[in-house]
Amino acid sequence: MKSKKTVKENVVFWKNEKLVISSKTLKEMKYNALHNGTNKFRYCFHESENSGIHEMLFTNTRDSYFRPHCHNDNELQIVISGKMYVIYFDDRGNVIERFKASKNKNNIYRINKDQWHMNLPISKTITIFEVKQGPFNQDSNHYPDWAPDGRNKKAVRKFLAKIKRGKYEKTT
Repeated sequence: MKSKKTVKENVVFWKNEKLVISSKTLKEMKYNALHNGTNKFRYCFHESENSGIHEMLFTNTRDSYFRPHCHNDNELQIVISGKMYVIYFDDRGNVIERFKASKNKNNIYRINKDQWHMNLPISKTITIFEVKQGPFNQDSNHYPDWAPDGRNKKAVRKFLAKIKRGKYEKTT
């Protein structure tokens, strides 16, 4: 991929045999997330959705909405660049924990299975490396009724404002 070239897809499987991610690749990912109309861009390093382990590098913008969700398995995330809040919820949608994650603070964390969570970017972009068990199965992602699905932008803004009105700034 050439620099400053927008890739319209937001999920791309890495086709090179050798996996080396350069600062140029990270800049291209940020550019794509900012300019492809989706506010996100993801490289999948596993061969297919059927792979047993999924290794992904994704960039999202501050305008991204990570709908709260939980999974049937654990996931490990490593912040490569940017800053965000990681927010955990109880089953009713109450925030039970939040922490700031960045390259220099809380940059590696595991989200346990069945834990409602979301990422809330606070920098222009956030880039995260994620590892989780495969194969991909949409049924392993669960979404709560108490959080908007993202189609209604007004509902998303209202939901995010509610989260921010709480003890949002008092993080670990």
